[in-house]
Amino acid sequence: MTTRGNAPGRSERRSPLTRLELFLRSRRIKPVRLAREVPCSRQYLGRVRLGTTDPTRAMIARIVSAVRRISLEPVRAEDLFELTVDEQVPRGEEDARLRASAAAFTRGRTAAAELWRATAMRRPPVWLDALTKTNVTPDLVRVLIFDAERKVDSNPLRALTILETADSLAVRMKGVPPELLAALRGRTFLYRAHACRYLGRYLDALPLLDAAEEQYERAPRYSHEVAIVGYERAAILFQLEDLASAARAARRAANLFALLGDKRRTAKTQIVLGAILYESGEPEAARDTFVAIIAALNDPDDGQTLGCAYLNLGTAETQLGDVTSARRSLDKALALFTRIGLRGEMIRTRWALAKLEVLSGDRSEGLRQHRQARADFEALRMDTDAAIVALHLVEYLIEDGDRREAAAISREIIAILQRSGATTSALKAAEYLERSTRDGSSDPALVRGIRRFIERSRSGKEFDPAAVAGRT
Repeated sequence: MTTRGNAPGRSERRSPLTRLELFLRSRRIKPVRLAREVPCSRQYLGRVRLGTTDPTRAMIARIVSAVRRISLEPVRAEDLFELTVDEQVPRGEEDARLRASAAAFTRGRTAAAELWRATAMRRPPVWLDALTKTNVTPDLVRVLIFDAERKVDSNPLRALTILETADSLAVRMKGVPPELLAALRGRTFLYRAHACRYLGRYLDALPLLDAAEEQYERAPRYSHEVAIVGYERAAILFQLEDLASAARAARRAANLFALLGDKRRTAKTQIVLGAILYESGEPEAARDTFVAIIAALNDPDDGQTLGCAYLNLGTAETQLGDVTSARRSLDKALALFTRIGLRGEMIRTRWALAKLEVLSGDRSEGLRQHRQARADFEALRMDTDAAIVALHLVEYLIEDGDRREAAAISREIIAILQRSGATTSALKAAEYLERSTRDGSSDPALVRGIRRFIERSRSGKEFDPAAVAGRT
């Protein structure tokens, strides 16, 4: 048995397809996605995939971690790289063994996908019984997780239901290595929290993140995922307006991403820190932060992170009264989100443009765009966002003297919040607004105060009409 060196630039090739390339093809992992996760240039990764360059040991570790994260499989370095060469095994036999292994995986994953496709057409209450009639395998759990992850932005409620089913399946598996089980369950908890964030169920998300961390503690090779949990926690604490805790969580996550060499997620976490500056009354500092993040992002394929940076930059510029720059930034964000099909973010960006239109453009067109944003959020069952858009509408309509539509929308907000599972205090605030709007005693300042209360109502505070009435 001899060991191959790892010197960069080595061009020896012993197989038409390297182990890495064979693995990527069998799992249908696109090179651009792997390059984004490692991270490295696509040109360099292409040479590694083709076997014309041997990666360094550090790069091997990064590639293995990225592939493990993408595939949700317990990948080892020797699964992707020919670290040793057994001179007694003919090359043809080794190639045949690797191809047979890839083909067996493909058959298993295809069977699991077909089972899920047939089951998913039925109502969710019967999914678990239908899927447990066969042998529950890691392939089946992965298929559900990947399907849910694709749906989080476009249909977060269905994604949440799929992930709950995936976790119920995972605990029924037998003979699975503990670290793999922990990784699969950790992923279900992490993305359930992500779906809850989309749905505005922030307090529901926090214990799910605790559960994800607990699982990843049992899987020491998944340190990247621990950082991702930290980022998600920071984003949720920000939504709950616990800015101090959000900042601490974001800084910890950013530091860990930086240690792991993940510039993309470091930038995403810095976006949260910039948003905290904005909410803390420092729009200039927030703007400068977002400008620096955009300048540092050099991956044109990472439309989501770049889009989020432009969306937040446009929001800060709107607050600063720089209408031209705000519109330019928001248009760039919308183009990026549209290109990659992130429906939820597209709606948020159109809503930001609608607010800009109300403040400095065609007010009637801005109100129309608000109505459309509300309808779009409701179509995705993102009811908390829909209620906040509706509250903005009520404020603008009262400013315009249209109390009739304002009262009608105030009544509808109560129903939206009931659907969203809002707290009792949030519902009391909405009911108070409806009564005040109906009897003509509400004003824009009251609406703003109630909106701010509802946005932070998950923190558990009781509704106090006297305190809210004095807010702006």
